[in-house]
Amino acid sequence: MGVAVLLISTETAKEALLAAGETPPPFPTLHDPEHVVINRYGVFHADEPNGYLAARPSIFILDSTGTVRYTYVGEHSRDRPAIGTILLALESL
Repeated sequence: MGVAVLLISTETAKEALLAAGETPPPFPTLHDPEHVVINRYGVFHADEPNGYLAARPSIFILDSTGTVRYTYVGEHSRDRPAIGTILLALESL
């Protein structure tokens, strides 16, 4: 579909590799342990169990000018949109 995918993780690169079992995701990852990006997008989740600081599962689709055209921010770690919903949002660009 001519799109680029970027994962933003609150983990450091080393922590992410350990969590993934040494298998990195098949797309670029921005490591944001200082929460700069997740705070800017308003998806910081301070209420995670055990004091773990994370981002809410979120999807932002930006067009070629950088304008956000689709946003989904989950309420908890398993709250994610269906793949079909994401594909429809991409097709509408």
